[in-house]
Parts: sequence; C-alpha cells; structure tokens
Amino acid sequence: MENASVRCVRLNCLRFVLFCGALALVMLPNLAMGQDVMKVEEDWELVVLEPSPDITAPQITCLISPFGDIDGVFGALELNHGSMPDFSSGGLQLQAWSGESYITVRDYCDTTLQNNSEVVTWTTKMWLNNASSERLTFKVANGNSTSWGTFGGDGNFKLSLTSAILNLNEYDPAVSVANSGIGFGSQRVERLVLKRVRYYDGWGNLLNEDTTERVVHEQ
Repeated sequence: MENASVRCVRLNCLRFVLFCGALALVMLPNLAMGQDVMKVEEDWELVVLEPSPDITAPQITCLISPFGDIDGVFGALELNHGSMPDFSSGGLQLQAWSGESYITVRDYCDTTLQNNSEVVTWTTKMWLNNASSERLTFKVANGNSTSWGTFGGDGNFKLSLTSAILNLNEYDPAVSVANSGIGFGSQRVERLVLKRVRYYDGWGNLLNEDTTERVVHEQ
C-alpha cells in the first residue's frame, strides 16, 4: 500500500508537469494546439523631433524576417530615404532581401520629413499564401503622417516573391528590433518603437496579440 509521503511526491510531480504545460502555452500562444503562424503584423510608431530636409535627416530603417535571423529572406522599410539601387532622398522604400543581396524594391513618393514633433505610424505585414505557401509577401499598410499623409491604404505598397517557407513559426520580434534603427540623424528622432505584434493562422484567425512595447530608439 502506498504511503502518504510517496503520494505527496507524486502529486507534486503532477502539479509541476501541469504548471510547465501551462507555462509553455503562455510563452508560445501563437503555436498552441499545433497551429502554424501564416501571417504576422507589426505596428510601428516613429516620433520625429526636428527633421532636416536639406540633409535628408533622419533616415530610418525597419526590418522584418520570417526567421530568427536575417541570413535568409527578409523585408526592409526605409523611411525618409531609399538606398536601392541608388540613394534617393525622402519618401519610403519597401525592399525584399536575401541575406546581403537585395531582390526588389517599391517606392512611395519622394517627400522628405518636414515637421517638428511629427508622428508617423504604420503596420508592416508579412504573410504566406494559404493555398500553396509558395509566395511570401511583405506589405506596408495603415500608414499615417503629416509629411506623407496616409500611405499603404490602396494595398499596392507591397512586394511578393517565391519562397519555400512553409510557415512563419520562426518569426521573432526581437530580430525586428535588433536590426531596425536610425542610420543617420538619430539625434533628430525622439522615439522609434514596435508597439505590438499580431499572429494569424492561414485562415485569418487571430492566434495571439503581443502588446509588449519594444523600443528601438528613445531619448
């Protein structure tokens, strides 16, 4: 017959296993129940202190990758400048890269940031085609600013490319934050922050919303 001490040990072990299982679901809610992540949305905010149109400052870049690094394919949004294939002043440029080689770009206007204390907000989206998972798309939407007005609302500010990626389970917002920043004129930026991240399955169902604010630059 099992004594009380043995039953206590077994009960504590069972509680520990249940706790670990619950913790795993909290840490990885987007992968719960075996659901693959097929779409990610990042909400960004840029607060400019005092831009200088004469020297195209500041110049900002924000990256998003389907992997836990930027060794493979990734998307980049350049604000107030474009670097590919040659440098251009003002506007926005959406780029697709594979490692250190750029694949293609799409530009939006050529107006430079001009207003003190201007706030720029936008959503960077990344998704895989639900039918075949052979098309990876990067898109900028819901953009709003004083200098550029609204942008991304017509749905054309996007890039699609062939990809063998099956899901976006390896996406990590820390990669976006670590590889984003102000390349020139950082003293003219008050704040650049990744405000929140949303994860979706292949049918557009929201799997998780991460409201943690991740600051890239602040002063």
